[in-house]
Amino acid sequence: DLISRRITFKRFDAIIIAANIYNDKSINNINIENYTKFSQLFMFNGISVLAGIDPFLILKKKPLNERRINEFSLIQKTRELELLYCFKIQNLQRDVKDVFDKILNDIHFKLEFLNPELFERAKAYGRILSK
Repeated sequence: DLISRRITFKRFDAIIIAANIYNDKSINNINIENYTKFSQLFMFNGISVLAGIDPFLILKKKPLNERRINEFSLIQKTRELELLYCFKIQNLQRDVKDVFDKILNDIHFKLEFLNPELFERAKAYGRILSK
């Protein structure tokens, strides 16, 4: 959708691609061509995550069918697209927190070691904001 609408963004530090594990089409629609277009259009070279989402477990409802995308398929798609991480979201609070913690830790690590001066300025600004 971002590609077709030509929405202008300055920069992405991370992208999370979500797939409903009870919908085969959701993972089949995620392909290398679209991901490459996205990466080129937005000059994206950041942290990339594939998140398999179990909406029925999150909503505590019984699935409409028992057929679902398995972990192996999620991992295969992650490798195919050369994404950095693959998560399965089953618990909205815990799992989403884990995904964001991982992304933020990576951004923190990259900033601290690739641009220490900017990292120190960001820390100082963070202290100002937290007061």
